[in-house]
Amino acid sequence: MNVEMIQTLFDYHYARHGQMWGSIMQLSERDFISEGAYSHGSLRNQLVHLIDDDMSWVSFLESKAYTHLQAEDFETRDRLFEIFEQTEAYVLEFVNKLDDAILQKSYHWQPSAVPHPQEITGLQVLVHVVNHGTDHRAQIMRMLQDFGVPTFDQDLMAYLWQSGKTKAT
Repeated sequence: MNVEMIQTLFDYHYARHGQMWGSIMQLSERDFISEGAYSHGSLRNQLVHLIDDDMSWVSFLESKAYTHLQAEDFETRDRLFEIFEQTEAYVLEFVNKLDDAILQKSYHWQPSAVPHPQEITGLQVLVHVVNHGTDHRAQIMRMLQDFGVPTFDQDLMAYLWQSGKTKAT
């Protein structure tokens, strides 16, 4: 996998997140914060987790300290959407400056659930971020469906075709 493909994956990641926000904005504020039974609970909590994960991993790759977000600090969709937009801009700026050295670089990671530090590459981290986003977007879209809000196809191949990144034969 090369830099161009990682950049394409992040374009996909944020394009589908943007569509998801279009659906989220159709909810009431009450539905936005109402507690769910799966994963991180409410839609708000899921979104805070998504934003937090993107920022924490990019900060990790940059060797920068990061202070985690708290869901309770975001009572409205509009405020959280502002943070989402800031995160998207920051992450895409990082991704658009990528080079092979960052993808191949080894990082030491100490997950809390694993007894020994792990060695991971920048490529592994960045693929994780996109995959993690797809997983939680699917959970969020199910919650949106339960609220009666229209959702969309988040398929990568559909994105590649729609964005002109495939070629007609």
